[in-house]
Amino acid sequence: MPSTREIRRRIVSVKKTAQITSAMEKVAQAKMGRAQQAAMAGRPYAELMNRVLGEVVTNAGDFDHPFMKARGGENRALILVTTDKGMCGSINSNLLRKVGVVFQSSALFNSLTIGDNVALPLREHTKLEESTIQIMTRIKLDMVGLSGFEDYMPSELSGGMKKRAAFARAISM
Repeated sequence: MPSTREIRRRIVSVKKTAQITSAMEKVAQAKMGRAQQAAMAGRPYAELMNRVLGEVVTNAGDFDHPFMKARGGENRALILVTTDKGMCGSINSNLLRKVGVVFQSSALFNSLTIGDNVALPLREHTKLEESTIQIMTRIKLDMVGLSGFEDYMPSELSGGMKKRAAFARAISM
């Protein structure tokens, strides 16, 4: 059985932990309040933009643009904005593991061929056979107009071709 002194120490320790937890809750509430105020402050702007875009679409006349057409299909693009600070743990890595990523500067590995760059996520995150990975790599490169460039190094491509290769890598999963 613990002594009276040990029990008192534990009580003091629990009280201090409760104080710290309470302070952290208050900080979180303050941050949440600021975030809610910022969101509410942006509402009039969002409503105005919706009205303006609605007017543009209804009054555009014969304007025909692919982005303005309703279309079916399963493919969707997603812009993922990740956290940059805070106590988020592994949220960024878990999010980015689920989606393909294209960096502004393409971020291709200079020591790998374009085919190996595109195949890298498949090799790292799947258990597919190498022949299947090669076929998928050729398909993805063909989809972005880089058929036949599997054995080229990134330094041999133009800037636009590098971006297309990076996009092929992002959609390879």
